[in-house]
Amino acid sequence: MASQNEKLFDRLMVLSEPTRLAILRIVSGSEGICASDILGNFDMRQPTLSHHMHVLEDSGLIIARKQGRFVRYYLDRKGIAEIAGLLEALAESKPSAVEVTPKKQESEQTAPSKEKVSKKKKKGEKKKKDKKKKK
Repeated sequence: MASQNEKLFDRLMVLSEPTRLAILRIVSGSEGICASDILGNFDMRQPTLSHHMHVLEDSGLIIARKQGRFVRYYLDRKGIAEIAGLLEALAESKPSAVEVTPKKQESEQTAPSKEKVSKKKKKGEKKKKDKKKKK
């Protein structure tokens, strides 16, 4: 089972997609809305909207309820409240006494060491010599 932090992280990742955030705004301003009404606000096809709706539902941000032939979508206030609680806790927290050191720059992390470069050079030179011998 996913921890509370993992669930919140997943929800924040879902919200980082602009279309999903816009869908949530539309759903939150309604007393239950069907997909065709949501679709009218976007330049996308129904299967794409359906995908976004499933992602939002799976992450606990909206609730889908079948009413007759239609599915109506509602904001899952509990899921939204959990995100809001996390953000409020972060805003109210005091600065940490732990000193945070920045990560090495990407070029430093990915640059091969001099030893690796010299080994590659030696291998390359050896291959060239082998090719000359074969000729």
